[in-house]
Amino acid sequence: MDWNTISTFLQENAIELLAAAITFLWIYFEIKASMWMWPLGVILPIFWIYISMESRFYGNVVVNTYYLITTIIGWVMWARNPKGTEQGQIRTLWGKLLALSLLGMVLLAVPTYGLLSNCWGWFDIPAENTSSLPWADTLATLISFVGMIWLALKVKEQWLCWLFANIFSSIIFFHTRYWISGVVFVVNVSLSVIGYRQWIRMQRAQSQSHYSAT
Repeated sequence: MDWNTISTFLQENAIELLAAAITFLWIYFEIKASMWMWPLGVILPIFWIYISMESRFYGNVVVNTYYLITTIIGWVMWARNPKGTEQGQIRTLWGKLLALSLLGMVLLAVPTYGLLSNCWGWFDIPAENTSSLPWADTLATLISFVGMIWLALKVKEQWLCWLFANIFSSIIFFHTRYWISGVVFVVNVSLSVIGYRQWIRMQRAQSQSHYSAT
């Protein structure tokens, strides 16, 4: 492979490659439960909003727009009081939160699918402007929103949400031939497992520290 081929590849895929690099760095900070993930979280959604619009992954556009807003708020809170917001107590998912999350997903599944696919003709949207894979888009979107809520509550099972959301997201990107983004989300599946195991260890360490203090 000569330099011209490499240069052409880098130019044609610059946005996806940058998004991949920032994504992996952001996940590293999230695994560490570090508030440094918030500054990167302001930059990252901008890339994924663009890529998702191009690949007609419209649910991900909404998710990343929401995430952009919440990360700006989180970063402001961290900047005002970094010590007070650095790391909170990691929690285990409880029954009521799980039940409410599943109920919300069930209630929103049909209208979300209908909006993304326009299958009932709710809006005058040409077929080429609807979601490229509505069923996967719906699942990835709803699971991501649940994951963001669980992340805000420091629930370690939020990593399981990202695991499944990443699976459906990779399916969409491969379906639309955005190969680099598809590979990124496949890697994210493995990183979700690593993150989950890391948060389990961190929770145990926090519990041991609490018992030692008492």
